[in-house]
Amino acid sequence: MNILISFKNTLKNFISFSINLLSKLLFVFYSFKKRQKMSIICPPASEGSLGDEAIINSITTELKNKGHYVAMLQFVNKNEYTHIKTVDKRVLLPNYFSSGGWKERIKLIKIFSSFKNFFLLGTDMLDGNYADWYTLGLLKLTHQAAFSGLNVRVVGFSLNEIQDPKSITALNNLPKNVKLYVRDPVSLKRAQSVLTKQKLVLTADMAFRLNPVVENDSVKEYMKRILSYKENAFTIIGININPQLFLKTKDLENLIISFTDAISKTFNYLNSNVAFVLIPHDFRKTNNDLLLLQNIYDKLSEKIKNQTILIKHKVLASEIKYIIAYTDFVLTARMHVAIAALGQKIPIACVVYQGKFEGLCKHFDIKNNTIEPSEAIIPDKLFQLIKTLINSKETTKKLLEINFEKVQSLSLRNLE
Repeated sequence: MNILISFKNTLKNFISFSINLLSKLLFVFYSFKKRQKMSIICPPASEGSLGDEAIINSITTELKNKGHYVAMLQFVNKNEYTHIKTVDKRVLLPNYFSSGGWKERIKLIKIFSSFKNFFLLGTDMLDGNYADWYTLGLLKLTHQAAFSGLNVRVVGFSLNEIQDPKSITALNNLPKNVKLYVRDPVSLKRAQSVLTKQKLVLTADMAFRLNPVVENDSVKEYMKRILSYKENAFTIIGININPQLFLKTKDLENLIISFTDAISKTFNYLNSNVAFVLIPHDFRKTNNDLLLLQNIYDKLSEKIKNQTILIKHKVLASEIKYIIAYTDFVLTARMHVAIAALGQKIPIACVVYQGKFEGLCKHFDIKNNTIEPSEAIIPDKLFQLIKTLINSKETTKKLLEINFEKVQSLSLRNLE
């Protein structure tokens, strides 16, 4: 049995090597046709997360501004992110993860030969915590792109304090010509301790470059209400919640109660001169913020409901950023809601998870603005966090102002 397993592994490695070698030969053969500004990007996941959408929108816009032709790999049998007009071509690989990827990798031999640059959008997918098999599949593609001869960058990724060993090994085994761009200083320190074979570059998330826009009529209606509150000198607080904070239904129910209680206490603390905007940032069935926000809204008193706007429609990441620009503060459990705020110098407080927020806040030198999920289900603790956020407004604003240009430059470093 062991001999058979060993033979199968040897055969797999031989086939994989042959695919990579053929890809390299074809890349060299077609080199006379290639242009420097031919780029292909690999997204972190299929369509659904507005955080991923913000990154894809930002990096493709920046590439187009530099005169690039931009293609994007897609792992489903349909075009995704069709509203993002800065993607020139979509390359469908619907069976890559289900079939073992052999057929798709052979397909990529020809595709890669037409491009010069490959970007893996790493986000929080490379430590293997969500799905190690998916992480390994992304890194296998990246390895092939590098072996073929493309200029390869792994951009804007973070590492959890707990990592999957197989994923870290795969990252360490990427060819030396692959550039690894880590999106925050805390993740950089973690990466330096485990990715000992790689050169690492500190950057900031590409989503800091996202342009805020309004396209949908529903958003224009929301904005009318928000602007009316602004005109009446109301404090406007954005609220986001995330079902990923807890796996147990009971914990999520307690979280809803805690958020509702904190909103009510904040309403009284600000003498009713406040409006709340409940902001979803993921509309997928299995990971839906809107369901939790609707539950919070339903539990509010009628008086508070009258001064609360629930974003019910599926909107774009760029529209969420546009809305956030008109808030005074944001309480969020999603990192890319925090980025949309910080990228416009709006103070934030965060319910943190998976070690993603600490490095983000360190970019701006802001402290005392995070809370663990276990504390967030305690109503008064969540309210105290909001109260601290409100009372430290001027100090936080100064820090955001001081560090803003530095972070914007770090974001652009992903493409330097």
